[in-house]
Amino acid sequence: MTLARQLIIAIIVLFIALYAGNMAVSLVNTRTLVDEQMRIHAQDTATSVGISIAQSAQARDIASIETVFNAVSDSGFYQRIYFEDLDGIVKVDRRFSVSVEAVPRWFVQLVDLSAREGRSEVSAGWARIGNVVVVSHPGKAYAELWQVMVQQLGWFLLVTAVVCLLAYFAVKWLLRPLARVEKQADAICHQQFETQSIIPRTRELKRVVEAMNRMALKLQSIFESQLDLIHRLQTMAYRDPVTGLSNRAEFDAQLNSLASDPSGKQRAALILVSVSGLETVNALAGRQAGNRILAQLGGRIQAVLKPYSEALVGRRQGLEFAILIPGLVESEPESVARLIFEECCRQLDEQPESQPLSVHLGYAYQAEVSDSQTLLVEADTALQQCQLLSKPSVLSYGSLQEKASPDRYKTLKQWQDYIQDSINNHHFHIYKQNVYTADRELMVGSEFFVRFLQEGDEVSAGTVLPYADRLGFAERFDQHALMTIASSETTGFPGYLAINITAASVNSGAFHNWMKSFLLDNSHFANRLVLEISEHIIHGHEDAVRALQGLIAPFGAKIGVDGFGLASSSFAYLRSIPLAYVKVHRSFTSGINANPDNQFYIKSLLQIAASRDIELIVEGVETQAEFDTLTVLGIEQVQGYYLARPERVHSQ
Repeated sequence: MTLARQLIIAIIVLFIALYAGNMAVSLVNTRTLVDEQMRIHAQDTATSVGISIAQSAQARDIASIETVFNAVSDSGFYQRIYFEDLDGIVKVDRRFSVSVEAVPRWFVQLVDLSAREGRSEVSAGWARIGNVVVVSHPGKAYAELWQVMVQQLGWFLLVTAVVCLLAYFAVKWLLRPLARVEKQADAICHQQFETQSIIPRTRELKRVVEAMNRMALKLQSIFESQLDLIHRLQTMAYRDPVTGLSNRAEFDAQLNSLASDPSGKQRAALILVSVSGLETVNALAGRQAGNRILAQLGGRIQAVLKPYSEALVGRRQGLEFAILIPGLVESEPESVARLIFEECCRQLDEQPESQPLSVHLGYAYQAEVSDSQTLLVEADTALQQCQLLSKPSVLSYGSLQEKASPDRYKTLKQWQDYIQDSINNHHFHIYKQNVYTADRELMVGSEFFVRFLQEGDEVSAGTVLPYADRLGFAERFDQHALMTIASSETTGFPGYLAINITAASVNSGAFHNWMKSFLLDNSHFANRLVLEISEHIIHGHEDAVRALQGLIAPFGAKIGVDGFGLASSSFAYLRSIPLAYVKVHRSFTSGINANPDNQFYIKSLLQIAASRDIELIVEGVETQAEFDTLTVLGIEQVQGYYLARPERVHSQ
């Protein structure tokens, strides 16, 4: 019950108590007054009747006396009138039936008025003849008292209603600061640390609002410090201190996770860049100058790779950079490698002639990455062969072979026809992988993904979607996948239903409009839907993600973060975007039982997620040791081959 309602009830109770007290005092006073009036009225009537019947009494004219008595009885105020002689013998006695009408019995019993008696001597001249007695009837008095009380009650109810109405608006106005405090407290629960700019004048409310503002600012500081601490720890564990790029541990972990992606094999290029002659720079200009050159090279490589949002740049060892670019089409690795090589050469050409530097670049490309070590060995082989040359150069592993592995679709026109045909004729299969609680007793949801059909084989979405994105089909494919999953046998699966969507859809106003209509037409599906968005998409398009979340929230659908922890940016978006869950990237899970840094990182993420009321899911759990370690850390939801392999979902 609200405070305003309680205050109104208190006002009503006080009014009732006031009315009851007032009525009690008024009733007692009125009863005393009426009782006295009845006595005086009876006495006056007795005196008047005595004078009127004096002559008739002397003449013993009983008929005349009865006539007078009957005339008096018409008023209804008396229940008996009688005349007695001097010996007390009643000569004339008239009793009148007067009822108490329209007055409740309980009121009569409560007031309990006694009948009053008036007595007068009847005389002729100086001789006494007898006495006339008039006994009053309280019926009229009861009626008058009841009418007074009813009128008072009516006025009381009217005044109470008016006062309560005025009090309601007054209380609402006075308690506006408390309503803002309630809203502020709810926002704090969702890690939205709002402060009130309007400070009430009432001293007590002013203190409450100021205290809430101080608490909000303090909690915001603590939360942001916690996020900053986790970010700095992540940087220390997974960032190269010289260049700010991924270090060997993070690069290898993400390379391994790419090869073990449960949604299917993906295309990827691995580029290794080696700088020669840096020892001379260190000797002549100092190590800081050499570190500055490495940092500048890293920055230039990142600038070249800006169009490739999923590209990973790392410094695996001293003078060697490693670049992993998933999802490239078969014609791109060579052009990207040469752009990187040329940009590095421009950087090194700026060095003095006394400090000559050279760069060598080797790369390998696989249409389906199944073994990360094989890809790494191929790129390293190309680099070693390149370093044997006398001048800076670029060399691919494919050029070292008698023939490179052929791709089934080499031209963009062929890819365009293939993707259109796949969407139009539903040439793909839907798979799901379940997410379980850590005790394995409850399936909390399922993640859905697509595998395309190509000449009788299944091809992962990671192989096809880069082409779809470049050819403008990504948004249409997301729509088709959502419609297919909504019409599949999803009703038999408990929990939420998650599906990844692309950056193109997140940023498309047309997709947002389509999404609204889709959710309206599929309400049974909407309140279970979770749109998974990669963390790198959120960092690049946070406003678009927030707009999409606001659009789908009224339908019960939610946003989840996939690949959490890969981005090097801060986690500030956790405070501003309501999320169903965050799913930690599998690179942090692989071998976590033997990696204290990853264990500490997961434990810290658990604390952040708990404070933000967000579920934390760990994917890529593939061994008993990994599962046991995560359970000890406190993870409550897990996904991976150890718990369940992907299963095909059939359309209805």
